[in-house]
Amino acid sequence: MFFEYELNMKLKQADLQVINSKEEYKEDRKDKRTKIQASQQSELISQRKNNTPPKNFESAGFDNLGGFGLEQFELDKTANHFYNIISWQKKTLKLQ
Repeated sequence: MFFEYELNMKLKQADLQVINSKEEYKEDRKDKRTKIQASQQSELISQRKNNTPPKNFESAGFDNLGGFGLEQFELDKTANHFYNIISWQKKTLKLQ
């Protein structure tokens, strides 16, 4: 019983770690977007002051996504491992 409790605690900690890393990633992305928006606003203000032609801020379609992949949406290996152990234990206990 204590072993199962330990495994559940470790699984919960791993889940919380995944959630925290997702939130941190979201905040980092939000910070980057805010910086881009601020620099574009600065460019627009400068454009109005200096009476220069409009600048196109749109992408040309050749942007690099910077290693974007689905791995940030998957469970951490440790959490996945504990999940498998607990699932196996539950199946085993039901069979007995």
